[in-house]
Amino acid sequence: MVVRSSSKNGHQSAHMSDYCLQCSTRIFGEDFKELAGITTLEEWAQERACIVLCEGCGPIQVDPEGRCVSSDCFCGHGGEKVKVQRLFHADPEEK
Repeated sequence: MVVRSSSKNGHQSAHMSDYCLQCSTRIFGEDFKELAGITTLEEWAQERACIVLCEGCGPIQVDPEGRCVSSDCFCGHGGEKVKVQRLFHADPEEK
């Protein structure tokens, strides 16, 4: 499995942790959009979402804004109960 970079310039990120929108807001008081854009709008429209690792939630799926939509995350963010397919990317250049 290949994971897309969460950095804005397309290079692999050198930092150690990423947070979903909810955890970033809870911990830091603002969303740094570390997981935003990993799931594309096109994928989201097809009810598909990428699997990522949030340091607060654990392995989760995120919407295009970087919001945790997993009903089984460690923080209980799944109140939205969004139905999405798990999405893996075989090609790191695929968007």
